[in-house]
Parts: sequence; structure tokens; C-alpha cells
Amino acid sequence: MKKIYDLRKQEWKEDLLHVHCPQSKAFVPLIEDENGVGCGMNNDIGEHDYTTMISKKKYDSGVTLSAKFTFYGLAAPLLVISEDINTTKEIPLLELFFEVVAWRNGSNIWRLDHLPEKKERPYRATKLLCNKFSAEEGVEHEMKAKFYGKNIEVWFAGHNFFIYNPDLPEKFHVGFTACEGDCRFTEFAIETEDK
Repeated sequence: MKKIYDLRKQEWKEDLLHVHCPQSKAFVPLIEDENGVGCGMNNDIGEHDYTTMISKKKYDSGVTLSAKFTFYGLAAPLLVISEDINTTKEIPLLELFFEVVAWRNGSNIWRLDHLPEKKERPYRATKLLCNKFSAEEGVEHEMKAKFYGKNIEVWFAGHNFFIYNPDLPEKFHVGFTACEGDCRFTEFAIETEDK
């Protein structure tokens, strides 16, 4: 079954939450208009920050995520899964999570976990994969990522690749993040396997 969200409309808010990532420097405003959803400017640091939309429910391994987006400069639109969401905070916070990142110089996959004891850098980021290739700015791209077993398979800008990671959870929240620049999502889709 496949659920497609047109992010130029408001229906996505029924199923997705606006949450905070440990690497965010502030809870930046979400930009929403006829062009889709993007991240706002963090006035405290004078640049774009991170903003994430994540599913309220958890999905089983075997799910495929896809998104349509445009980006400029160093913006990094990405797909994300999170083992859990810490809702004890005023703003919900992702726990262990994985990012599949698109940007003008290719695609990266990251594993991130929250380290609350470190105030200056409250998370540990581990780069699991770095694929270098050119992706054109200012045009609409589609990226897909399938999370199955302990594997992530990705399709982006004519490239297909995958990794194995033993830390991938069996159930997780799914979503997307706009970060580090001017990027705008117009569509997000969740496809589950028929059981």
C-alpha cells in the first residue's frame, strides 16, 4: 500500500509531526506555501537550520520512502527514519535515527544518536556512506530509499546503491528533513509491503 502526501496541502499534518533533531541549533520555523514545505532561517545563527516532519506511527522494516524536492547551494533534503521520538521534551526530539541525504555533490547516509550529556554537541554522527556525483540544483528531483532488514537501498539522480548496518531498527518512525539551505519538498510517500 502506498500513501502519497501532497506537501502543498495541509493533509500531511494528520499523520506527521514537526519535530526537533539533535543537530538543530534552534527550533526553526517551518515554511509552508504553494511551493511545498521547507526549512526557515535560524536568525540566531544567520543561516538555515534543520526541520523534520516524522510519522506519528511506527512502520515495520520493508517500507519504501520517496520524496520530490528542489534544492539550491548546500541545502540537503533528506529522508529519515527514527527508532523513537522523545516526547518528554517541550519540543519532540528524535532518538536513534538514520538519514539518507541528497545534495549537489551526491548522497550520504548517516547514523545519528542523541547524547544528552553533551550540551555543545548533543549527538554523535557516523557517516555510513558517501557517494560523490553531481546533482543539478534548482530542478525537481525524486529520491527513494527502501529500509528492509538491516539494509538501506537508495535511488537518486540516476544512481542506485545500498548499505548494510546492524543498528537499523525493526520498527521506526519515517519522515523527511529540510536542512542547511534553501530546499523545498513538494511530495512525500510511504509504501509498505503487503502482508
